[in-house]
Amino acid sequence: SKVRVQFNALVPSGSSVAVALQIVGESTWTALSPAGSATPIGDNWEERAYELTPLSAESIRIRLVLNGTAQAAPRVRDLHVIVT
Repeated sequence: SKVRVQFNALVPSGSSVAVALQIVGESTWTALSPAGSATPIGDNWEERAYELTPLSAESIRIRLVLNGTAQAAPRVRDLHVIVT
């Protein structure tokens, strides 16, 4: 199996978004790698995708970690998690 996490993000300079996956019942989180470059979609927003393969689990959790400041706060919308 493969998991793909897709979302639109506004990530100003000085901020970041990280994606991690946890298999339910385990204690560790695994960082997902970007699946190619981010695609600009307008007004400084971009479409981002992250993937992990292979994946062998019945239940997973996804965590997004947004880091920034009051002046450079990242934003995320249109979150999709696809497991195939």
